[in-house]
Amino acid sequence: MGFGRINSSLGPIREVHQQVDLWLSKILENLRERIPCKEGCAYCCNQLVTLSVPEALYVVSDILKSNRGKIWINSNFHRLLRQIEFIRSLPTDLKLEDYQRKWYEAAIPCIFLNHFKRCIVYAKRPAVCRSYFVLGDANLCAGSVDTKIEHLQTAPVIALLAQSSQRVADEFRVPNMLLPLPVAVHMAFIAYKDGLGELRNAFRRARLVKIPVKE
Repeated sequence: MGFGRINSSLGPIREVHQQVDLWLSKILENLRERIPCKEGCAYCCNQLVTLSVPEALYVVSDILKSNRGKIWINSNFHRLLRQIEFIRSLPTDLKLEDYQRKWYEAAIPCIFLNHFKRCIVYAKRPAVCRSYFVLGDANLCAGSVDTKIEHLQTAPVIALLAQSSQRVADEFRVPNMLLPLPVAVHMAFIAYKDGLGELRNAFRRARLVKIPVKE
């Protein structure tokens, strides 16, 4: 299955992103005055995001369509691998919260955050990113990982995404699990470059930091 066929199977993920945006447009009408988030802030982009491989395939699909995107991959691929090595250097028995703490304390920005603190996949950014909004004092975002920050509750988003990811995972015959973003993105690049067969092999070979979607 090549790029076109993989991409054409990602409709369920695209539909969830559209549903999330519609849900947010209604929710945020009454919360605008409480939301300090603005372009260029990017503190939340130093958190460890988790997503499934089906969603990662959708997130990176536009990058692979253009020469500019391919240049970006060549320029940032080693940085992506370093992020994966950092994750794999951590003990395997940590809870998700512990992985996120280690990541935040290491001050590692998202692979998709450019030098201008802008997301290069903003239009197709993961559902958890597009639905993450702080409520209250923006100054708290610069605090430590232990700083208590109120944010928009996104349980409906997670539920929708789990169902859609499962549909795509079943079609591709790959596990449906949440992975750290660098790992999921690497898996997506493998699928687009070498095919779904090699993606399945990568799942079998890899020592993955994983959180089952259905937990």
